[in-house]
Amino acid sequence: MEERALQLDLVRTCLLIACLVSCHSLAPSCLRVTVEENFDRSDIVFTGSVLSKSEAPEKYSQRSLYGNEEDERSGALEVLFKVETNWKGKLDEPVLLYTVNPEEDSSLGYHFEVEGKYVVFARYWDLEEDGDGEETETNLWTELCSQNINLESVENKNSLIRKLALLKSKSEISEKTSEEGEISEQDTKTPESADLTDPSKSQQARN
Repeated sequence: MEERALQLDLVRTCLLIACLVSCHSLAPSCLRVTVEENFDRSDIVFTGSVLSKSEAPEKYSQRSLYGNEEDERSGALEVLFKVETNWKGKLDEPVLLYTVNPEEDSSLGYHFEVEGKYVVFARYWDLEEDGDGEETETNLWTELCSQNINLESVENKNSLIRKLALLKSKSEISEKTSEEGEISEQDTKTPESADLTDPSKSQQARN
């Protein structure tokens, strides 16, 4: 009997370990993304405080992260921000962005508190057309995996601000270098070289 009890305990332990491994594999790996990586992958980064949040129209609802086409869709929230510092991208103020309602899907939605101050990482997403002929709508979205930072939970705010300022400087230098490279490439195209790439002008030259 004692041996059988030990075997049952072993089976239970194995099942528990299997469950923990399975649950861990479903956890968003993006929770380990660094601030630098998150900055690079985001279209917009800013520090701001939440002015208001409210339920978004039904068209902004999203499917579950691990769901399928038959799953019910989770509602979204509209969150309005007052911007304190713009770290990346061009913004209209105040900023309106969307997130899945975390009370309906905690694996996607980010929980913002009204009057709370955050560093927000967001991306532009196109709202899919519903077949009624309306144009595609582009909005700013953020989620749990965006790694937004609640500044009240940050121990060393100055270190974070310095890091964001450095990332902003690097991003601006990269954009400027890219723009100068495009201008330089355009300047190297002479009228003669442009003629050679125009089939109609090349035909005229041969005639």
